[in-house]
Amino acid sequence: MKSSTPASPAPSILVRIPALAKKWKVLSSALTVGGLTLVVKMASTAQHLVVAYRFGTSDALDAFLIAMALPMLAVSVFGGALHAAFLPSYVDMCRRKGDLQARVLFGEVLATGGLAIMVVMILLAAGFPLLLPMLCAGFSTTKVAMTRMLFYRLLPVVFFSAFSSLCISVLNAGRRFAMAALAPLAVPAVVIGFLIATVQTLGIDALVYGTVCGFAVESLLLGAALLHRGYPFKPRWRLGTATRQVARQFLPMAAGALLMSASELIDKSMAAMLGPGSVAVLSYGSKLTAFFIGVGAFSLATAVFPHFAALVSAQKWDQLESMLRSWIFWLGLICLPLTLLVVVFSSQIVSAAFEHGAFAAADTEVVSRVQALYVLQMPFYITGIMGVRLLSALKKNHVLMAISAVNVVTNIVGNLFCMRYLGVAGISLSTSVVYLISCLLIYRSVSSTLRHEKHKAALQPEVVS
Repeated sequence: MKSSTPASPAPSILVRIPALAKKWKVLSSALTVGGLTLVVKMASTAQHLVVAYRFGTSDALDAFLIAMALPMLAVSVFGGALHAAFLPSYVDMCRRKGDLQARVLFGEVLATGGLAIMVVMILLAAGFPLLLPMLCAGFSTTKVAMTRMLFYRLLPVVFFSAFSSLCISVLNAGRRFAMAALAPLAVPAVVIGFLIATVQTLGIDALVYGTVCGFAVESLLLGAALLHRGYPFKPRWRLGTATRQVARQFLPMAAGALLMSASELIDKSMAAMLGPGSVAVLSYGSKLTAFFIGVGAFSLATAVFPHFAALVSAQKWDQLESMLRSWIFWLGLICLPLTLLVVVFSSQIVSAAFEHGAFAAADTEVVSRVQALYVLQMPFYITGIMGVRLLSALKKNHVLMAISAVNVVTNIVGNLFCMRYLGVAGISLSTSVVYLISCLLIYRSVSSTLRHEKHKAALQPEVVS
């Protein structure tokens, strides 16, 4: 007798629907973040154009970029590590114990993070004079004095940015991507305003004050967004288990971020050895790559991080691996032709963007070479950042620290070798090679970790919910 229930493909379709819905949710979030980040990056591009018009490749801009390098290193290390350590624990706390306990965790991290950032700022202020000879090799005595003065005026950026990073983590964890993505618009908007209104009287100080005020406005906007969601800023000094877990993840992530972000500081200090204007040339040459990375990699990594954290918390390893492979494929398909176009038309792009006012045709020639070699890193950086976010969600930040250590050594050796033959353009080529090696190491670690987790899950008895 034949069965009355015909065979149907419905179960397999039903299995695929959640995965498709998950990918669409990530894509929708990425498009939201990407669109708003594009607005911010366009404003940042306008800021760079105004800076190029006013300062060109002058000594004053060189001094500003070196003075800003150490605060931005602290911002990248502290803010980036805090975001990577806090968000997975916050998402896990929300899933297991609810929003109220997650807010307790926020208060505890706010207290410890605030204390830590004040200590960091004191150490930076005390240690900067000792670092000046290394950072400003090749600078004149007057230029070194200007760099020191600008550094102390820029130091508050560290505090404002660290606070913003914690606020962004909470907003992203709650899938409130819009405000977190749009708030950084305050920085270029305020800087442009200061430059237009005061550059004739203040000179380079107009850029300094505009930068500090811009970061302050950004932190106020993000703080207001959290207050609107009912988050009172009440620091809690009694640390729970989850906060100690955040601290354990933060320390190796901060060490890794220090090593990784130190590469940019190393690049600028080594560029300072090559003569006047070299730091500014390196900075201009990195702008277009930073634009693409900011819009593409940052948007997708921001959107996918909470999803990675949720899938890790639920131990859905197959879905996690499928999502990662899918995004790597599409990112590679988009990045490779875009990179080729920038390499081919680098000179025309630089000429159209910067060759105005104090920025001369001779500057275009050297900046275009730097840009063409710098953009080679883009496919490796953008795909690599996905692996970085997954390793952070897996709480494998010690692995990222080890990879970052390799990157620093590779960067220094690569700079020394390439600078001999290509000058400042050699630094950009070395950076691209660093990100290629980093990407390979990241995905080797991701593959090994996922294989281990899937094997461990297979050995556990199946739990029927």
